[in-house]
Amino acid sequence: MIFIKIISLIVQMVLVLTNIVGLPGNIIAIFIPLIWFFAGDITLWGLFILVIIIVMGEIFEFYTGFIIGHAYGIDNKSLILGFIGAILLGIIMAPLFFGVGAVVGSFAGAYMGVFIYECVVYKNFSKASKRAIIVFKSRFMGTMIKFVLGIFMVVLTTIFIF
Repeated sequence: MIFIKIISLIVQMVLVLTNIVGLPGNIIAIFIPLIWFFAGDITLWGLFILVIIIVMGEIFEFYTGFIIGHAYGIDNKSLILGFIGAILLGIIMAPLFFGVGAVVGSFAGAYMGVFIYECVVYKNFSKASKRAIIVFKSRFMGTMIKFVLGIFMVVLTTIFIF
């Protein structure tokens, strides 16, 4: 039984690592604690805590860009195009470099979406570049927060099942 628990934790960690390549790794990784909940090794309270951690990670990742962007005066349309650009370029570049292309594509897409919108609307290359860099940094920060929360979820799952 210990072997199965260790393998499941390794699988959960691999799923959390997929956050870095732009996939919703934490959401997929909740299935491991869910299995252990139904097996009786995790309590309902423990499962609830893990779900809250996942929800927090998703909220941080999504809103970090918007909150930081608004703090620097970036409007919603620009941020939405950055979000769309991140998704599209992340998907397009996913097959490159064994999946690492999704990371590059996601961050580059966020940058390009904001940069293109800002250049077209405000016709100021310098301002567009600065705002795109802000969105790039905030996307990176959101992804890292989500990743760290995912690791925390794996640690708690380990504590709960052993």
